[in-house]
Amino acid sequence: MTPTPSPATTTTAASSAPANERNAGLLQGLGAYGLWGMLPLYFLTIAIASPVEIVAGRIVFSLVFCAVLLLATRNWRRFIALGRDRRAMARLCVASVLIAVNWLTYTYAVLNGHAAEAALGYFINPLVSIALGVLFLKERLRRMQWVAIGFGLAAVTTLSFAYGNVPWVALVLAFSFGLYGFVKNRVGRTATALTSLSMETAILALPALGFMAWLVATNTDTVLSSGPAHFWLMASSGIITAVPLLLFGAAARRLPLTAIGTLQFLAPILQFVVALVVFKEPMPPERLIGFSLVWVAVILLCIDMARLPRRIVPVKVA
Repeated sequence: MTPTPSPATTTTAASSAPANERNAGLLQGLGAYGLWGMLPLYFLTIAIASPVEIVAGRIVFSLVFCAVLLLATRNWRRFIALGRDRRAMARLCVASVLIAVNWLTYTYAVLNGHAAEAALGYFINPLVSIALGVLFLKERLRRMQWVAIGFGLAAVTTLSFAYGNVPWVALVLAFSFGLYGFVKNRVGRTATALTSLSMETAILALPALGFMAWLVATNTDTVLSSGPAHFWLMASSGIITAVPLLLFGAAARRLPLTAIGTLQFLAPILQFVVALVVFKEPMPPERLIGFSLVWVAVILLCIDMARLPRRIVPVKVA
């Protein structure tokens, strides 16, 4: 997944865009969040690999796919310019570590019976983003946002009792992705969605390649030893990573911030449904109460966004 754009630097008149542009943006946004929501099903097809091998492969194959896109779109100059921006590169190094933690935690969760808890993390993520805005950007919250945060805290407390411990998977996912979005919003105008993703994967590529080489050398890999079907499924992770990001970037240029903010909840809803229907994860009453509390927080945030004035909205696309 990728962070929802936050009010910042670049201005778009998405709210006044022609109807066909808005419709195209809506379809692109639904496509992006729909693909992210169905991602657990992809992990089922490559479940013989360990979470670390899956993430390492995702990094390497994403870099290959990004390199092809950079060539096709003639964005190499922007990529090189980004590499010369020391401040942006420092922040992208931090972002790359955060997204690696997020990917690894999410993959581990899906393959080890915690897909519903992973969905919870992405429900909580907007609350984390709001909290970061208050703590670091001195943003002032509206009353509805305070109420939503209260329900979010109540949900985490309830689920801690329901799970018998703190829902660490959900919290790690929420905070790693929230911090990732925060850092990406500070990168600056040098980076686009494609060049920043390419640079992040390039930063992570060396340790990922090293780990995969070690697996091959010790005959503990699956990518090369489990047949061509498994190899191509692993290789497709590059496309599966990049395509939703590109759809999201296109949607963010055509839709107002309120629409993008509401669409983002589609992904964890789908992930939650997949966890219950496909993975058959248990949902006892006390756990359902905790999820219900966080859904109340989500509904309050959606209502709050819908009540914002319909005007030209400042948006920065990471």
